[in-house]
Amino acid sequence: MRYWITATLFLLGALIYAANHLGFFAPSFAAIRGTEIETIALKDLNGDSKAFSQLYGDETVVYFFASWCAPCYHSLSEIESVRNSHQLSVRFLAVALDDDVEAVKNMVHKVNYTGETWIASSQVLQQRKFGNERRAIPYTIKLNKHNEIIESKYRIKKPQWSEILVNGAAL
Repeated sequence: MRYWITATLFLLGALIYAANHLGFFAPSFAAIRGTEIETIALKDLNGDSKAFSQLYGDETVVYFFASWCAPCYHSLSEIESVRNSHQLSVRFLAVALDDDVEAVKNMVHKVNYTGETWIASSQVLQQRKFGNERRAIPYTIKLNKHNEIIESKYRIKKPQWSEILVNGAAL
């Protein structure tokens, strides 16, 4: 009997740990709105460490994507078009949620995206970080100058990118 109680408690603990790790207890976007963006491990395409704290002082739009996301190819191409034809009023950062660095490099090369690109683990998507309640990409957030998350949106079309990045419009 004692064995079954111990085994049941162990299994329950393992399930709670796994659910937490997969983001089942992650806060909603409404709960994190106005809070500083969470610190996670990031690197650039050269493998150098990066941190969201480097964005402090700039209003920033952070676009989360992955090399396996078909709509993300089109979006990055649209963003690059806006970047090439206009002066941006906000900082723009593309963050790949991908464990395959070479696939990310190939993707940005394929769409001719030349902007700032960082990489985070694909676990960020599974853990519903940054209020990504749907675990979906593309996913975009806007940070104020204090690195606080103030807006989010799942899909942005080309005319909207221009309004957001050039005119500072809401997501």
